[in-house]
Amino acid sequence: YQTLVEQLTEVYKIEYNIPSIDENTTAQIRQNVWESLLKNNLLSSETEKIGLAVSSKEVEDQTIGNNPNQLVQGRHIFANPKTGMFDKNRLIGFLSELNKKPSNPQEQEQFEKYKNYWMYFENLIKSSKLEEKYTVLLSKALNANSIEAKLAFESQKNTVDLLYVVKPYS
Repeated sequence: YQTLVEQLTEVYKIEYNIPSIDENTTAQIRQNVWESLLKNNLLSSETEKIGLAVSSKEVEDQTIGNNPNQLVQGRHIFANPKTGMFDKNRLIGFLSELNKKPSNPQEQEQFEKYKNYWMYFENLIKSSKLEEKYTVLLSKALNANSIEAKLAFESQKNTVDLLYVVKPYS
């Protein structure tokens, strides 16, 4: 839990280009992490039972594919400075920098921050895609089969006129 709080704190610092986080934001971060942990644990336990997972190819498609996930497109770090719009080349450049090993300790610290930043969003994309797949699976499972559809149709086709009389007990 604490590691995730620290990771999200660093993400906020990078995202908003600020050196420190105030107490209100820290409380929001803690709440956000707690809710994420609960949701992800519940989702993971259910999807593991049925063998549902998100492949590395799906994550790659959600990040550098033709239609990147909104979580990636909305990051200002990947935006073109001139237009302010998402630039796929900046993302690819950022990811290629993460594959290089830094030479000095100061670069190593910056490298670790940006690597954690990216891992946060990659994990968020994975859980988002897994939740989407699980929701689609559940919605498809709730459709009526042909027998149920036929019974529903037959029951609506037959109508009855009924007259009744009530005799009060009193």
